[in-house]
Amino acid sequence: MTLSYKQKIIIKFILILEFLINNQFILPFHMLISVIYKWLYFKSDKKLSKTNFLLDDIKLDFKHYYNLRQTGTALKNMNLVFICDGNRRWFKKNKDSFFNTYSDIKMIGLYKINEMVKYCYLEGCNSASFYVLGIRNLKRGGIVTEMIDYIKNIDVLDLPVKIRFYGNIELLKDEKLVSKIEEIERRSLNSDFNDKSFKVNLFFVYNYSDCDQDVNNKRLYFNDQVDMIIRTSGEKRLSDFLARQVSNGTAVEFIDTYWPDLQLSQLYLLGQKYLLEEVYLN
Repeated sequence: MTLSYKQKIIIKFILILEFLINNQFILPFHMLISVIYKWLYFKSDKKLSKTNFLLDDIKLDFKHYYNLRQTGTALKNMNLVFICDGNRRWFKKNKDSFFNTYSDIKMIGLYKINEMVKYCYLEGCNSASFYVLGIRNLKRGGIVTEMIDYIKNIDVLDLPVKIRFYGNIELLKDEKLVSKIEEIERRSLNSDFNDKSFKVNLFFVYNYSDCDQDVNNKRLYFNDQVDMIIRTSGEKRLSDFLARQVSNGTAVEFIDTYWPDLQLSQLYLLGQKYLLEEVYLN
């Protein structure tokens, strides 16, 4: 197929976007841009604690976030999935860093999920999904244990958007965890603040091979629209995740940044790259 002159220009522009997204020397500029964005638009940048949950600050300032969402266009109507990779490597690299400002560094991956959910919400996404814990990773201690304890011990109040968990959580043989997950989902559906135009999916104790078999099992079978899968850390593999969606045409982006270092401006550029490819090249 012969490319038109316009398509050739678009391809060159896409290559520039890829350079801006992945070049680690540019990461400090992404951090600065993201800090400015959060200062302008995040009403409060409340840190997660051992007892509060994702999006608590959206609930506290729901009208502010809801009104901004009506004008957000950067990721309008997109359905994004994140493979949150690189947490352990980031932790080993930064645990003693002078520049670390997190009171509980082991929760850094959850901080980043909270940040990305807020950005996706403000910029018009339909859904944001996160591959948090694979079945193969259950043998890892440390951060996995922290994550499970966090979910079990949080105080769940009314949540501003719909939240769904996917995965074989019964493998953990933890009734308190299962009960807490069910409570989170129930509260997210029955909240007075709920904005049904946005959904958060959390893949927890999940992999494609084991979970994508029974179409009638709503805890395991995921069949939502997915426009783009973003994997952080530089690993170029899906790790047994959403293979059916990828085979049906879902875009996949592998970026070199560790998950805790992913910046809002990088996500913005990924969104623009996707739109250019969809409009001009597909």
